[in-house]
Amino acid sequence: MASELLRGFVRGLSMWPALIPGDILRAERRPVSCLLPGQVVVLGHGTREQVVHRVVRTVKKGRQVLLFTAGDRSGRDEPVIMEQLDTLPVVIGVLRRRRYREVGGRSCWASQIPGVAVRVHCAIVKRTGWH
Repeated sequence: MASELLRGFVRGLSMWPALIPGDILRAERRPVSCLLPGQVVVLGHGTREQVVHRVVRTVKKGRQVLLFTAGDRSGRDEPVIMEQLDTLPVVIGVLRRRRYREVGGRSCWASQIPGVAVRVHCAIVKRTGWH
């Protein structure tokens, strides 16, 4: 499977602190049937409404997969029904502060920090060019 660099910046705070505004993501296409809880996927890749969220669980029903996702801060999404042979970009790394790092498999304690503190942190990161 070939990796692809997803161009563009993370704009929202739904995956903070794993992903912050300004991060550039590196992803690899994988079959939906092989997704594991904790992996970060790009839903709606190639459309204007892209969402980058973490897989909570998958339920296989015949040839279909029911995909449950959530943002680390924003909570659960509506389940998505996909075919087992469909592929989704899975985030394998992030470019931040001119350094590439792997994305962790689960959310961390920092996802419980109040939203105001998150917005202040992200504003500082943007102004100082830490990404």
